[in-house]
Amino acid sequence: MENDTSEILLTAKDIQEHLKLGSTTVNNLLVSGKLRSLKIGKSRRVRLVDLNTFIEELLQEGGKS
Repeated sequence: MENDTSEILLTAKDIQEHLKLGSTTVNNLLVSGKLRSLKIGKSRRVRLVDLNTFIEELLQEGGKS
């Protein structure tokens, strides 16, 4: 089995810690669809590859969200 990190799922709390953002900001990004996520039951999860894509897009836009 390959070591494929693209399928790692992160919680909102993981995203908050990684990006150093508050829960309201992260939840707004998830609900608005700006940060792509999966809804599993009542929880949301973000694939690591989608978080990296989100960060790359911000860098290309000059940090504007």
